[in-house]
Parts: sequence; structure tokens; C-alpha cells
Amino acid sequence: MSLVEDFLAEPTVLSTSDRQYKTIQDLYALSLGDVFQQAFHELSQQDKVNACRPLSEHEADFTNIRMSQSPLSAESYRAFFEKEVIGHSVNLLSPKFLGHMTAPLPGFMADMTTAITRLNQNQVKVETSNVLTLIERQVIGELHHKVFGAPERFYRQSLQNPEQSLGVITSGGTMANITSLSYALNKAFGPSAGFDGITKAGLFAAMRHYGYQDVVILGSQRMHYSIDKAAKLMGLGERSVVRIPATASGHVDPVALRRKLDACRQNQTFVLAVIGIAGTTETGHVDPLAELGELAREYGVHYHIDAAWGGAYALSEKHRALVQGIELADTVAICAHKQLYAPMGISCCLFKSADFARDSENNTSYQCKKGSYDLGRYTIEGSRPASVLLLHALLNLWGEVGMAKVFDRGLVLTDYLVSRLAQSDEFYLYYQPDLNIVVYRYMPPHLRSLAEQGIPFTDLQRQQLNQMNAAIQQQQFQKGDTFVSATTLREVTGDCVVFRAVLCNPLATESDIDVMLEDQKQIAVSVARRFDHVNSFDFRVGK
Repeated sequence: MSLVEDFLAEPTVLSTSDRQYKTIQDLYALSLGDVFQQAFHELSQQDKVNACRPLSEHEADFTNIRMSQSPLSAESYRAFFEKEVIGHSVNLLSPKFLGHMTAPLPGFMADMTTAITRLNQNQVKVETSNVLTLIERQVIGELHHKVFGAPERFYRQSLQNPEQSLGVITSGGTMANITSLSYALNKAFGPSAGFDGITKAGLFAAMRHYGYQDVVILGSQRMHYSIDKAAKLMGLGERSVVRIPATASGHVDPVALRRKLDACRQNQTFVLAVIGIAGTTETGHVDPLAELGELAREYGVHYHIDAAWGGAYALSEKHRALVQGIELADTVAICAHKQLYAPMGISCCLFKSADFARDSENNTSYQCKKGSYDLGRYTIEGSRPASVLLLHALLNLWGEVGMAKVFDRGLVLTDYLVSRLAQSDEFYLYYQPDLNIVVYRYMPPHLRSLAEQGIPFTDLQRQQLNQMNAAIQQQQFQKGDTFVSATTLREVTGDCVVFRAVLCNPLATESDIDVMLEDQKQIAVSVARRFDHVNSFDFRVGK
């Protein structure tokens, strides 16, 4: 008999009331910790990246919309979890998973996640978080000091000052970017001379008051699509996001950016922000951050650095040079669930000025009151878990020395992959990496020779090469032994499909990279057979 059936069997009001209390206690006492422990241990021993079953074949297993009327036993749910969830999830623990900005978590992160869940604090207000409010402000201050390097007196004045904010913890890099741009808009079009400001009067009234015809955001063609999301949410539209072409090296072109800034000034177009990127999502490039910072200052424009990927390097003195110029930003986005090895769902947006969020403050009568310590005064998101404890644990348990060791390992693996590609007849390194993302593609030797000489491919050659690289990556994922991702780079000469290896798993080895490349070569042999009859060249490996 199930817990609910047991409860319903009680005949009297008194005993039913008593049984309801016991049943609720039983429901709350259910735990799956021991049930899952063995399943996760077994997963950690597996080398397979993917279970090989196409997602379309799973659809029929997840069409039932009727909730279970009676509670399942822990063992029944374990059976489901092992078979349907663990059995068909992507195994991010595998050292041969080298394709996305996700890595295995340190053991203490699982412990901290459990602690955060059990505490179930809500960071929106002091009444549901208490001391965790101070811890969150302290952690943000530590990150702020590493990125911006303000003097100690600045932190004595602002760190725990409830009327100021050095940044906010967010659920992801997207929300961090949205926070930066929306707050910059509120600050730029704030109250002045009889105008209540954009937060009360709205965008159209603000533009009329300040005399602008349009609003744009300027940055590299490799800007993350969250910038487009921000523009849409703010009512600016995607067309307000102006992408500046990259140079041959893959970085934003500062000369082209200056020309655009001049044009905006002449056309009464307000430049909301210049975006610098410290680690582009597709290629890992770091824009010339210092040069962009000087341009932004010269033109009086808000400077935001999307450092979701590369911002972690600023926390290590040994690696800080990789993101040189980050301190010139007005705001910086960093994802802790990327290169700070926290679980999904924690990032931050740092504000150089402690008063940056003042025009974006939100208050109610029941929380986030004026003068309170409530963190929700300065965040777009309302209820938030105490995810900051993940960062607090990392900063203390790993420290700068531990982080530096992990960063070193990723860069060593990057150098190794680059050296293997240089020695290979089958692969072509597309860009020299700035950080630990390597972009390359399969390319038959005779086409590689053309590329190295700078001789452009024909349209048919480009098309077939793209198709082949896409097919190799798709088969690699379905086969499930190793994995790198793929992306399509929009270039002046045409679209280019490339492999994208992300070397952020410090537990991976050089041997894992060797196995991955060999796997791709073997897949290329079978894929090449489809292209033997195409045009006048042969795609077969080594031909």
C-alpha cells in the first residue's frame, strides 16, 4: 500500500488527521542520496561520452502528461533515473568530452550544492538569507578587487554599504550581460532637468528628451547572442546590435570600431555600450581589451566586457595577462559555471562604480526597502538561491594557487592539441588560440596546401568541405566515444564549418586528445566515401 493509500484508509477524523501528519512527515523524509550514490559512481567509471541513441527515439518515452497518483518508492524512482536519465545523458565526466564549456565538478561542489539546497535561503532579502547577504557582498568584493584592483579604502567604504553595490550574482552569463546593458541604459537616460528618467518615462520619452534618433550597441561580430536578447528585452531590437568585422586574426577591428563611433556621433545615434570579449564563445578570442577601453573612454561610452569564459583568468596573477585591459571596463560578466568549475546556474556582473546600479534600484513595501541590506534592491532576478556559497567555497578551498594549477593544465592541453594539428596531414588549425579553445577542421592534404598558400577554394570545394566537417562531427557525437563541437563561422569568403575543442577538463590527458583525433580520422574515412564522386578532387584521408 502506498503512503497516500495508507492515509486514505483511515476511517475517523481524529485518526485521519493524525495519519495525515505522519504521512507528510514521511513524504518529507524521503531521501535519494544513498540511492543515487552508486549510480553516480558507476557513471564516473564510464568512458563513453554519449549513449548513441538519437534523441528522436526517446520522444515516445516522454509523452505521458498524467502525474502519478500515488508516490513511487525510492527504488522505483532510482530504476527510472538510472535507465532514462543517467543512461541517456551526456557523460560530461568523460575526459574525452572536449567540445563545450562544461567540465567535471570538483567533489566539494556537489557537497556545497546539497548544503545550499538544504539551507534553501533566498538571497532577495535579509529575512530569508541573513548572514549570506554579507557573504555575497564579500565574495563580489573579492572578485571586484581581482578584476578592477581598486584601493583598499574603496572596499572599506563600499563593500558592505547597503546604499552601494559592487555587482550582482546572476543565474548565468546571459543575465549578467542583460544586467550590464539595461543598467547602463537606465544610467545614461537617468533623471535630469524636469525629466523623470527612463525607468519612469520610458525609452521613447528618454530619446526625445536627450535628443537622440537611435540607440546602438557596438562590438565584435563574435558577440554572444545574449547581447541580442538584451537589445530585444530593452525595446531596442536586434538591429541595434552592430557587429564590427573581425580582423584576419579573429579579433575585433579597432579601426573599424572608431569609424563606427564617429558615424554615430555625426548621426545623433546614442552608443549605449562598446562590448569587448574576453574569450569569444565560438573561437576563444580575446579582443584588444585595453585598446577598446581607451576608445570607449575617448568617446564617453559605457564599456562592458563579456568575460563569461576568460574572466576567470583575472583571478590568477599568473594568468592575468591573458585578459590584459579587463580593468578598464565599467562592467564585467564572468560565468562561475564555466572556468570556475561551479555547477550550472551561477555567474556575476561586476560594477566598477559602486553607484552604477543606483538608477536601477527596485523597492517594495514588503522587501527590498530603501535603506535595507536586501540584495534584491539591485538585481533583476527576484528569488535566488545562495549560489554564492559555491564561489565562496572555491575561493577558499582552491585559492589562487589551486586555480592557477587548473588553468595551467588547460593551457598545456591546448598547446598539445595545437602541436598535434601542426603535425597532422588531415587537420588544419583555423586560428591560433588565445586561450583554451581550439578551432580546426578536417581538410584533405591538397586542399590544405591551397589554404596554406592563401589560394581561395571554389564555391563547390567550400560547400563540400563544410558538409564533410559537419558530417564528421555529427557522427562523432552519435558514435559516442569522443566529442568536440562544431560551429559555422561567418567569414567574408563565405561560411566555414569548423571543429571546436574546449580544453577545460583538467583531468583529461594528452592520450585522450590522441584518441579523439584518431576517432575523427576514422570517421572521416567513412564520410569521405560519400564525396568521392564529387567534383574533381577526392576527400579520402591521406590521398
